[in-house]
Amino acid sequence: SAGEAELRELEQQRMALRLGSVVLSSGQPLATATLRLDNPGQAKQVIDKLLREANLQAYQRVLPEEKPDRQILLVPRSDIERLEATIKKPGTWVVNIRSAANVLLGEKVVYAFPEARPNSTVVQRDAVLATTAVERDETSADAVRNRLNLLLASALAEAQRRGSLVQGLQFDANALNQLGTTLLRRVPSRIALQVVATRSSDTADPVVVKIEPVGAVPMPRPNDPRG
Repeated sequence: SAGEAELRELEQQRMALRLGSVVLSSGQPLATATLRLDNPGQAKQVIDKLLREANLQAYQRVLPEEKPDRQILLVPRSDIERLEATIKKPGTWVVNIRSAANVLLGEKVVYAFPEARPNSTVVQRDAVLATTAVERDETSADAVRNRLNLLLASALAEAQRRGSLVQGLQFDANALNQLGTTLLRRVPSRIALQVVATRSSDTADPVVVKIEPVGAVPMPRPNDPRG
């Protein structure tokens, strides 16, 4: 019976995802902060502020047309107590409040949980986060765009695997568009690409990257009709 109930719940979640009515996904961050307490007595005040930010974010996602005048975010008291004990310890901590389940538009309660981890440098400057290659026969705009999107997705997954809390990468969109144009105009050939971090990033910092070809991209001569 429990298994059947779980399957029904999973099916409902799948349908909700397809219909686009899930506004918070399980594990999605609601508030994040990097903390270093000078006084352990500040822990409760800091946590309360973070929970208010998470509650406001939940309201904006789940009840966007209502005034955020009450607490819809529910976090177990035992989790809060463990979080308080953790951030009282020496060091710099990254605290994240995450949704505990998928939440539909219009729901009245959002269950969440806190997590804390030591702050550290997770991505070094010039680190290669992902590589791929645009194959010789990938000459259409869709093929090149899909290859670049997959490369960025792989780089994001690698940054998260290293401990980053980011939900997306930062990059120069104009430079990416220019690279896409160059790849479309190239002499048909296999071109290796890599995603490189342009600066070091700590656990909760933005991860800033660039996509660059490994080696030169062969281009047609000016009188070549492919140009």
